[in-house]
Amino acid sequence: MSRYYNQVRDEYKRTVVKAPAEVLSAPSVPDVIPEAEQVRSESKAEPFLQCEKVRIAAGSQRPLILGDTATFCRAEDSYRVLRTRLLRLMTSRGLRSVVISSPVPGEGKTLTSINLGLTFAKLQDRKVLLVDADLRTRGLSQLFEPHSFPGLNEILQGEATFESTVLASDVPNLWVVTAGQNLGGSPEAFAGERWKEFMTWVSKSFEVVLVDAPPILPMADFELITAGCDSTMMVVRALKTSRELLGNAVKHVDPKKFLGIVFNGSGPQNGHGYYGYGTYDSNALP
Repeated sequence: MSRYYNQVRDEYKRTVVKAPAEVLSAPSVPDVIPEAEQVRSESKAEPFLQCEKVRIAAGSQRPLILGDTATFCRAEDSYRVLRTRLLRLMTSRGLRSVVISSPVPGEGKTLTSINLGLTFAKLQDRKVLLVDADLRTRGLSQLFEPHSFPGLNEILQGEATFESTVLASDVPNLWVVTAGQNLGGSPEAFAGERWKEFMTWVSKSFEVVLVDAPPILPMADFELITAGCDSTMMVVRALKTSRELLGNAVKHVDPKKFLGIVFNGSGPQNGHGYYGYGTYDSNALP
C-alpha cells in the first residue's frame, strides 16, 4: 500500500499532505501563522455574527481533537502540522476553498474535515466555513445540533438565500452550512450556476472554506462539486483502500487542483492507534 501511495505521489509531483498518524511525533505547531502566510479576507464575516447558532454535538461522534486524553493532545499537534502544510499551499496559490473527499465511504473524510476546520479556526482573525456537500449521508451536518435548518440542498434548489444558510457554531471563527432538510436532491444540481455562485460568494467572506464532498467512487457528484472550488484533497484509509480503488479515484481528480493525500490511520507509533477508528468511534461517519 505504501509503495503504491508513493507512486501516486510521484505521478502527480505534488506536495503530499501527510496523515495525522504519520506526524504524531512532529513538534507542536503554534496557532499563530507568520504574517507572510496570512490570507487577508476581501470582505469580513462580521455580518454572520448574528446568524442562527448551532453547537457541536456531544457523544461518540464528537470530533477527535475535542477530547481530553493524551490521544487528544497528539491528534491536535498532528492537525496543526496538516493545517500548516495546507495553509502554505493555499497561500502560495491564492486558494480559498478545498474539497475534501475519499475514494470510497468509511475512510475518514468527514472526521478530517471537521477536525481540520476546528484547527484552522484557532488562528487569529481567520474566518472558517465548513460546507456539507454530501447530500446523501449528511455526515458533517449530524455533528452539529440542532441541524434542522435550511442548507446547501435548499440553496441548489433555489429555496433559500446564501445568507440564511450560514450558521455560527459554538467555536469562535467557525461557521457551517449544513446539507439541508429537503430530500431528493440530485447530483445534477451541482452542475447549475447556483453552486458556483454560492462558492464565489462564500470565498469572498471566509478565508478558508472546507467542503466535505461525497466519496469519489461511485458517485457522480464529486467532479461537479470540484468544478466550483479551488482545490481538492483526498483522504485515504491505510490498510483499507486497495490499489485498484485508489488508482480509479485518482483518475477523477483534476491534477491542476490536486493538493495531496491525507494518509489516514497509517500506522501506530508504539502499538496504539492514536488516530483513526481504533481510538475514535467514527464508524458512523462517511
